[in-house]
Amino acid sequence: MRRARSVQDLIDMLHIDVIGGEVESKHNIIRESFRVPRYVVDSYEEFVEVTTTYYKYHMACWLGSDAEMPGDMAAWGARQSLQNVHHPDTSVANVRNYLDENGGYIQSVKNAMRGREGGLIACIDAIAESIKKDAVKKYIEAVFLACIDPLDYTTRVSFMEEYVRRYGNVILPNEDLLSPYELAAHLEAVVENHVGLVNQFRRTLQ
Repeated sequence: MRRARSVQDLIDMLHIDVIGGEVESKHNIIRESFRVPRYVVDSYEEFVEVTTTYYKYHMACWLGSDAEMPGDMAAWGARQSLQNVHHPDTSVANVRNYLDENGGYIQSVKNAMRGREGGLIACIDAIAESIKKDAVKKYIEAVFLACIDPLDYTTRVSFMEEYVRRYGNVILPNEDLLSPYELAAHLEAVVENHVGLVNQFRRTLQ
């Protein structure tokens, strides 16, 4: 990843289309290339086998590795991916599903065995989505860590001088702003907030 020469470089690297092309589309292609063998599984063992197989497959494709991930590691990864999946009960308020920390995973197993809410296919989709979100998070972290030296205070100040000059009066006209020296300590937060607002606006307008 190239070094950022300006704050605009950082903002451009976090453009929604760049993240889409560099990360999201690749994960979508990996998911589309995997054929889920069944809609409903007959047992918990079969559920673990299929979700583990998929996790291994997705990670191998993403990392471009021929080495097979250990089964226990892949099973844990698949379980963690499903742990935070929410399965709202639309007919009755099932309090236990919301309070039980394993509710997301347990409900995923139940859905795959009963063919509810997308069955096994929805579980594989959820694992793929979780891996993709984690990859996006790591890409954003890499942009900040690889593109600008976190110890280079002079560059951070110059980036914030550029940011205030370019966007300060547009985003917050006639407002008192922190100085570039103060903002330099919060460069990541400034850029993340800016990109978040702009990307959300893009979704609305495009």
